[in-house]
Amino acid sequence: MGRLDVSIVWGYALHKVRERQWLKCQVTAVLEGLETMQKVPVLEGIAGHVQGVKFPLEYGKTVVIGRSRGADLSLQQLDSYQNMSEEEKEQDRAFRTVSGRHFEVTMYNLKAVEIVNLSPNGTYVDGKPVDRQLVDDLATNSHEIAFGLAERMRLSIQDVPDSQESS
Repeated sequence: MGRLDVSIVWGYALHKVRERQWLKCQVTAVLEGLETMQKVPVLEGIAGHVQGVKFPLEYGKTVVIGRSRGADLSLQQLDSYQNMSEEEKEQDRAFRTVSGRHFEVTMYNLKAVEIVNLSPNGTYVDGKPVDRQLVDDLATNSHEIAFGLAERMRLSIQDVPDSQESS
């Protein structure tokens, strides 16, 4: 192989290295701009004071939903209740049908989410009263949880931003 041939091969190799570095920079820039998502069970308010609230569940953590300020998802702490006048709060009979600790939800994994009724007023999953129910089909179905006279939440798998920082 002559000197000219070596220069051509070397020039081609250098071009490929630079092209690969450029592509790597472009891919890195695109990936850094993307927010990573993960699939998580989410309680989403669809009626009542909880309407519009999204509450992602965490692995192994039990979440209590109710009227009490001590509940993890407290109706008293929601803007829809806080923005009511004292007279409106007094007249809100549906609010008083929600117990302080009405029900709890525990996510064991994506295929095992447990709903436990804590209230004498009852908790309903898909229209049926439950004491304790293990939901194992969230990958394919969402479920409606009703409590009190007016409160409705949907339990479903949703994409939420990954909370872990990428390094």
